[in-house]
Amino acid sequence: GGGGGGGGGGGGGGGAEKALIALYNRTVKSLFSYGVKCCPEREIVKDSIQELFIELWKNREGLGETDSVKFYLFASLRRKIARAISKLNYRMAVPLEDDMDAETSSFENDWIEIESAGHKREKLTFLINKLTKRQRLAIHLRYFEEMEYDKIAELLNLNKQTIYNLISKAIEALKSHYTPNK
Repeated sequence: GGGGGGGGGGGGGGGAEKALIALYNRTVKSLFSYGVKCCPEREIVKDSIQELFIELWKNREGLGETDSVKFYLFASLRRKIARAISKLNYRMAVPLEDDMDAETSSFENDWIEIESAGHKREKLTFLINKLTKRQRLAIHLRYFEEMEYDKIAELLNLNKQTIYNLISKAIEALKSHYTPNK
């Protein structure tokens, strides 16, 4: 639920306030969806998003171009979540350095569970969830957030070639296990 508005803080700044509210409405779902991929604790993600927008609210006059703002939001959210997790002694769901293939899981065993489900979308979602966490993040940013490869690389602290490889491996894995007409 939305809290009450703050007291009138002097005139001016109406345009920036409207822009920030519009930005929030436009990006909050994407940010949340990205956040839970970094950290499954939904409360941590919600709090981090709130904190992020409170900071933006304080500095709302300095908001720049929306493309770079979106990138800034994702990068800031990831940092906030990482800080919140380290305070709680969790491990980041996507560590900055780990063996990328360390948690590939066997598609075959789980495949049987959903053979009967039949729905293409369910199958695809199921398969995406079988990818490594890094692959899921890269796919999410590339295809759901339509981010450029170099932005994804910067956001995940990896080089561009690694991102290409991650995404192409993920797509190969999806293709090899996805039979839409079954």
